[in-house]
Amino acid sequence: MGLMFQSTLIEFAALLLTLIGVVYLWFRKRYTYWTQLGVYSPPPQFPVGNIKELFDGTLHIGEQFEKIYYETKSKPFVGIYLAHKCALVVNDLELAKNILVKDFIHFTDHGLVHHEESEPLEGHLFNVNGNRWKNLRVKLIASFTSSKMKVMFDTLVYHAIEVQKYLKPHIEAGNAVDLKELLSRYTTDVIGTCVFGIECKSISEESSPFRMMSRKSQRLNFFRSIIQSMSLMAPWIVKKLKVSMYQNDVNEFFMKAAKDAVKYRKEQNLYGNDYMKTLMKLRDDREMYEKQGKQVDAETEDDDSMSIGDLAAQFFVFFVDGAETSSTTASFALYELARNPNIQEKLRNEIDEVVTRYDGKLTFEAITEMKYLFQVIEEALRMYPPLPLLLRVCTRTYTIPETNITIDKGTSLMIPMLGIHRDPDIFPNPMQFDPDRFSAENKAERHRFAHLPFGEGPRMCMGNRFGALMARMGLVAILSQYVVTIDKKEIRPFSFEKNSFILTPVGGLNLKLRRRESPLKFES
Repeated sequence: MGLMFQSTLIEFAALLLTLIGVVYLWFRKRYTYWTQLGVYSPPPQFPVGNIKELFDGTLHIGEQFEKIYYETKSKPFVGIYLAHKCALVVNDLELAKNILVKDFIHFTDHGLVHHEESEPLEGHLFNVNGNRWKNLRVKLIASFTSSKMKVMFDTLVYHAIEVQKYLKPHIEAGNAVDLKELLSRYTTDVIGTCVFGIECKSISEESSPFRMMSRKSQRLNFFRSIIQSMSLMAPWIVKKLKVSMYQNDVNEFFMKAAKDAVKYRKEQNLYGNDYMKTLMKLRDDREMYEKQGKQVDAETEDDDSMSIGDLAAQFFVFFVDGAETSSTTASFALYELARNPNIQEKLRNEIDEVVTRYDGKLTFEAITEMKYLFQVIEEALRMYPPLPLLLRVCTRTYTIPETNITIDKGTSLMIPMLGIHRDPDIFPNPMQFDPDRFSAENKAERHRFAHLPFGEGPRMCMGNRFGALMARMGLVAILSQYVVTIDKKEIRPFSFEKNSFILTPVGGLNLKLRRRESPLKFES
């Protein structure tokens, strides 16, 4: 009996070693793909390819591709391996321009895994592809014109004053404040009111369900971290298994919130003139098609209608990613202003001067006149781009200009914006916070694609102007009343949350504030 067991173990071990050997040889063959195509490729490591630090959790995804950029930036593009998956890293700004704009028809999709049939919240505009994406974007982008934002502005001022009210007792008690969390509450409230007509009360209520669920959706446990990595390296497995990136209670909360919002507006005949109105119109179109017995294929048909799941997905992504990117930008800007008091004082003087010129009223016109404030936000976006890596997938076979290299359909492309934004050959002394880099004169001297915090071209972030406006308003709310300084407990350099695609500081961002001798008050 013992001999039989021993023999079985030997056979199993031999089979396992044979399998490992076959897999290893397959990887070795796979790792010749770029060389055979004539593309330079840094030596990969079995079985993680060129993303060892991302795989073992020592670097954020943005930092991993920043490292690849620094090591290879003398090349216009390099081939890498995400485990077994082939991808092209684009270092050259002219080639990036071609991919994002000029030759966009070859790179229309982000290439992210989603299965909205079983997980509706994944069917948002950032994920969807082809005609579905094109038709939805044309309809949805109309909600973020300058005239629409001007109408929303009084609501931004109201929530900015709520931020000031929240800060007062904390400052009087001498406490440091996690400005990242506070600004996330502020942007959640603004998006709720301006975009969807919902009172979230995230600033005034510690346990606001919208803020709690938004925070929970950003928190990745071990299982979700694995799924996120697999989405990048082996998307076909995730698609086959139909595994959700979000926990059940998050899915259920945002689905219910979207349904309740639609139901309330219809019952009260409140359609407004906001983003939610556009979503509801597309939802009504879908109901009309269904009553007529029409079948709609969300991926291929020239149709821009929405199911309730589609509506909930747009609802969800704005509350979560929209609030997160704007609050992160504003909090990083405040951190750098705390480190650079002269720059902070220059900005505060501009805020005082402009608001005083408008008779103490903070208007849309007033904030658009704050040119230095705009430069401060742009510099924060350079140093800490919310989306540190721009993703595209080749949707049509593409020959790289002035080469004989042809990229196969289905190949992933990465533009490492964190690396480009911090390249000393483009931005001298890149880790020095210097808003003057974004004066009109200095911007004119740089390649336009050297600074792309929200992407560029047809798939550029649709709400980027609204997001930047929220960030600017957050800074004005705080700096008009307070001086921001570094808390001694803050440990830097920054460590970023490894499981978040958005650049987010570990442990929030705690800063000290003291009340100005002559605080500026503006009217709501």
